[in-house]
Amino acid sequence: MQKKSIFTILGVMLAVVVASLTMVFAVGPMVSADSDVSTQSRVIVMDEERYFDIDENGIFHGYTEEGKAYSDGYNKLLVVFPDTVTSSCDGYAQAGNGVGGGWGSQNYSEIFYFIPNSVSYLDSDSFSDSTVFCEATEKPEGWDDCWDVDPNSDYPCATYFGCVLCDGIVYGISDDGLSYSVLACFKNEDTVTIQDTIDGKPVTAICSGVQYMSPFAQRYAYLFDYCDKISGIDIPDSITNIYGYAFYNRSGLSSLNSIIIPDSVIDVGYGIFKDCSKLTKVYCETENPAPNIAPDGWSDYWNAVRSYYAQEENEPKYEFPDVIWNCNRTITFNTDGGSVVEDQKVCVDHYAVAPENPTRENYVFQYWYTTDENTPFDFEHEQVIDNMTLTAKWEPVASQNNENQNNNEVANNETSNNVISSDEKKFNPVMAWIGGGIAAGLGLLGTAAIVVTKRRK
Repeated sequence: MQKKSIFTILGVMLAVVVASLTMVFAVGPMVSADSDVSTQSRVIVMDEERYFDIDENGIFHGYTEEGKAYSDGYNKLLVVFPDTVTSSCDGYAQAGNGVGGGWGSQNYSEIFYFIPNSVSYLDSDSFSDSTVFCEATEKPEGWDDCWDVDPNSDYPCATYFGCVLCDGIVYGISDDGLSYSVLACFKNEDTVTIQDTIDGKPVTAICSGVQYMSPFAQRYAYLFDYCDKISGIDIPDSITNIYGYAFYNRSGLSSLNSIIIPDSVIDVGYGIFKDCSKLTKVYCETENPAPNIAPDGWSDYWNAVRSYYAQEENEPKYEFPDVIWNCNRTITFNTDGGSVVEDQKVCVDHYAVAPENPTRENYVFQYWYTTDENTPFDFEHEQVIDNMTLTAKWEPVASQNNENQNNNEVANNETSNNVISSDEKKFNPVMAWIGGGIAAGLGLLGTAAIVVTKRRK
């Protein structure tokens, strides 16, 4: 029995050694390894030249295998032809005609195309049953009159001329050529910023979306379809019109929780936040004319997130998020004798931006404070709730030099007392690595010893 126990202990010890070495080599590297967790977006812009089969004459022949693999499985896809493309072979301009199912097993619900100005020639039926954004302001002479028509289809293309793609958002020129509107969003991030100008012209409107054509359906593609990661949208003060259902959460914008409508907006359509269930507050820079009354030009139900019919009361009912009117507050910077810093307009519940440090002769700027000069204002974590004055904290140059000298002396003393040789620097990480594994092994040994002791009893 004793021999059995001895052999058992020796076996356990051997297992512990093996486990210790395994942890040294397995756990050690994991400590310094960076985690790379990638997530697949549901919205994609396919615009790199390597995804397209283009010959030396600029003729587009289809999509490369890499392009097919890259586009596979997305819910909203914008195919942007490179500006090296000048023309396309008949029937190769789009997925449905050109590669006919060769794209793989895509499950995307919406696919769009963007044609740059470089394309000077298109055969008939180059596109059909599609929604196409064209950079050209009108059909180029080299495009066949039936470039976007399939004689056998019930649905012609939905074509938009005068479009610009900027940072994942498609903008369309107005009929008078003086301004742009937001047509479609192909960016799915936490915050999306709408441009205030495109090619020197203002962006004045946010549309609800575009006509969507496919071989199977003719319907409407809303602006933010499938953009389910967006929690905030920055609207510039060039915007004057927001069309009804502009931020409709039909199959996107499920994460939108806050938005600021600038004072420049004078026309707002019905239900712009329809089904945005996480939207709890809407901040409006304009003043509220009266309780429960929308400003002139705004629909009475502009902010209804949900509507339903109450059978018992025999009338429609609506659900609204909270609206904060006149939401901006003024942040004044008192430089106390220093250079001028401009005021900031900041929306309540949001954060001021730390300005460039002011200057003052014979003084060194330290920080901004509100009432207690010994407590710096925290721009990153303190939300604005009302008008506020921030005052500059200064230190005389002589006092600053003395403090720096004292700090340097303390730092030098601490350094001299904690000098580590190069050999120690090399040794310490290795010893920590091995020690971690041995410690884990000893833990297993202790457990094993307890088990053996119990068996002997």
